[in-house]
Amino acid sequence: MAIAAPAQQIDPAGPSNPAGAPSDAQGTISIPEGVTIFGKNDPNMRRATALVNGDIITGTDVDQRLALILAANDGKISDEEKERLRMQVLRNLIDETLQIQEAKASDITIEDGEIDQTYARVAQQNFNQNVAAMDSYLARVGSSPASLKRQIRGELSWQRLLRRNVQPFINVSEEEVKEVIARQQQDKGTEEYRIGEIYLAASPDAKQQVFENAKRIVDQLKQGGSFVAYARQYSQASTAAVGGDLGWIRLSQLPGELATASRELQPGQLVGPIEVPG
Repeated sequence: MAIAAPAQQIDPAGPSNPAGAPSDAQGTISIPEGVTIFGKNDPNMRRATALVNGDIITGTDVDQRLALILAANDGKISDEEKERLRMQVLRNLIDETLQIQEAKASDITIEDGEIDQTYARVAQQNFNQNVAAMDSYLARVGSSPASLKRQIRGELSWQRLLRRNVQPFINVSEEEVKEVIARQQQDKGTEEYRIGEIYLAASPDAKQQVFENAKRIVDQLKQGGSFVAYARQYSQASTAAVGGDLGWIRLSQLPGELATASRELQPGQLVGPIEVPG
């Protein structure tokens, strides 16, 4: 089961940047083993907010990632919502750190050059290939290039790890290959759509909560939030690294529910959440 929110032609009004998304309604987080979170009264609060298997997450790390969320929403977030988002950012940073650690333990290396290429691609999407302009923007809103690059490293590390672990179990039959080729031949000359997605996986017991989170994301996007930013921070699909951009695709390549919804969209229009099997 999954919840998805597609949008035709990703074209946010302003510069895009990674943004956070709703956690549960109470704003609480579950803490994995090997993680220590320091309370507000801890004397080391300014130096370390969390310790993840020896790796430190500082208050600055949290502040810079939170700054991206606030910028994506033009600062129009209540103090209560800001505190809830801070908890979500911390949860994301913990997950990100664990993913990087797991990839490293599996001898998966993400080269700095690969991170720089992805960073430049984000700049191309939002600042017309001007990396310096994006650097300045991040500094202006209270974040930094290092914060965004760390997020990119986490995403790439996790994608690489999943690919290594899942690929050995994938077996594509010759019949399936022929079916895909036949479909591509049939689709020649048909219309293509530029679509973005925010994908949230939902287990049966968490389906309602995920659906509520998806609706909250859609509401915030309709109020002017950056689609690219929310996709980068919250989507669980591999397209999160490029702001949810699926590129130019034919509707036959999409699940039926998404194809039906996308067919009726106008450029810049948002739709969702949509429940799709998977």
